[in-house]
Amino acid sequence: MDSEEINALGKQDSRLSAFSGDLLKEDEDQVLQQIVREAAEDIAVPMALVNFVLGRIQFFKAHHGLPEDLAYARGTDRNVSFCQFVVRDGVPFEVEDAEIDPRVPKHLVKNYSIRSYLGVPIKANDTIIGSLCVIDTKPRKFSPEEKDKLDKLAKSVNKRLAILSEHRRKPDMTRSQQNRSNAVDELERSLYPIEEDILVGRSSHTAISAFLRLVEYNGSSLPPLKLTTV
Repeated sequence: MDSEEINALGKQDSRLSAFSGDLLKEDEDQVLQQIVREAAEDIAVPMALVNFVLGRIQFFKAHHGLPEDLAYARGTDRNVSFCQFVVRDGVPFEVEDAEIDPRVPKHLVKNYSIRSYLGVPIKANDTIIGSLCVIDTKPRKFSPEEKDKLDKLAKSVNKRLAILSEHRRKPDMTRSQQNRSNAVDELERSLYPIEEDILVGRSSHTAISAFLRLVEYNGSSLPPLKLTTV
């Protein structure tokens, strides 16, 4: 029986210490945005992501062509992701038809018609933390040339992540807490547009869940969330 969720990483969390500096800031990074746009155009797919695989969520650091609710949420549960397999194995991961591929969870297939996927590892602080991936809503096999293009773009992602990883790195805890607080404020504002959709289905629930788990990951000394109810 196909599973909507698969936990491919178990309790592996050694990579979490690699998320330093500005890596988890929610504001849009223009360099990474340009890379995902280029990936989507060069490989002729509707969607492309720079995706971080955290403890219990995947966080979309940069994205192009996502469905509206995923673009607002900036993440999903880790266990519904395809990128977790890239992180687990440390090599490119390809799915030609997700509907019939028993290796992958089916939640994104059923809810967003994801059919094909190609992801390559990305690194920060010498650790694989996620993937640069391209996604299509129709089955397809990616050519060697397309794989090579994505691999080259992943190297550009790694260079940018190295810069973000060092940016504003501070030794004192007070400054670190303030940076996390600012990031949560930005994430909170990004959540407002989907508040009225909270009750419509699991995709909205996943968005809220992903947001709250990112808050949890960022630390306990954070300001209270100011979410309204519907």
